[in-house]
Amino acid sequence: WLDERTEKIEASIPVYNAEFGFHTLISCNFFFSRGGRVWEDIIPASAPEELFVDWYSYAFDSVFIACLVWVSVVQVMEIRRVVTDSGWRALWTEYVDLWRVVDWLSVFMGFGIAIAYLANLVYVGRMNEKLGELGLLTESVETDEYRRKGMEY
Repeated sequence: WLDERTEKIEASIPVYNAEFGFHTLISCNFFFSRGGRVWEDIIPASAPEELFVDWYSYAFDSVFIACLVWVSVVQVMEIRRVVTDSGWRALWTEYVDLWRVVDWLSVFMGFGIAIAYLANLVYVGRMNEKLGELGLLTESVETDEYRRKGMEY
């Protein structure tokens, strides 16, 4: 598996730190050049087991979403006003300007961030479930099942 054509070897291990409540995937990458040099790179990627730990987590996220909704509603009302007063063709001349484009980019990017955050919530929840299932098994007794659950985690 390691020969002249090998360019990269990656070994990863998931680690759970119960003291701080973090899941970490540690990836060790080895890159092989044609000249014989080996570069190594160790990359830890962590995620907290709970994303909402205090009331202010909910408060800040709620304010963020409320601001996105507010900007969206105000911009839609402005579009509606321009279309009602001057027609669809007036959108380009009366509505579109630099700051409205910035507003819409902010809204789309903000909702993209919110969707990514929700996906992260789902994935961390699944990871917590898989770790809980793994913790119920004993490796010495249920070796195959333990290793299968370990791969799922």
